[in-house]
Amino acid sequence: MVAAEHEFSLLAGLAVSTIACAVTYWIYHRRQRGPGLPQCSIPEALHALAHGGPTTRRLASRALCSIVFGEVTVLEELLDDAAGTHAEYGRRRGDGRSLLDIAVVDAGSGDADALALLCAVTERDAAWDDEDEWNAMTPRGTT
Repeated sequence: MVAAEHEFSLLAGLAVSTIACAVTYWIYHRRQRGPGLPQCSIPEALHALAHGGPTTRRLASRALCSIVFGEVTVLEELLDDAAGTHAEYGRRRGDGRSLLDIAVVDAGSGDADALALLCAVTERDAAWDDEDEWNAMTPRGTT
């Protein structure tokens, strides 16, 4: 009888310790994560896509994907920047690649955010015809 009580208290203590560790781990990682995406302007996100490191590009792609679909002005800025028509707003890459060229390489390397961005800027809006401003602009994303 004493051995059974001792075994039960040992198991109860182990269960309480495990739950305490799990809660502590959850709280610690929740605080470490911080905010999901940093706030930045469209030109800053485009600059990050063209000149940032892999993590910065991933975050910039995710931020742009969250707002680009249906927003013609955002799509136009992105495509103009990729074409190099806004050179006065930032330096061009020395290797001649555009932000869409970099997104293609990133998507080919398995970056889902880059792939989502490429899909977003080339996706037609089926609710509208070819004369729609968005649908007229999306073919520029494939050239």
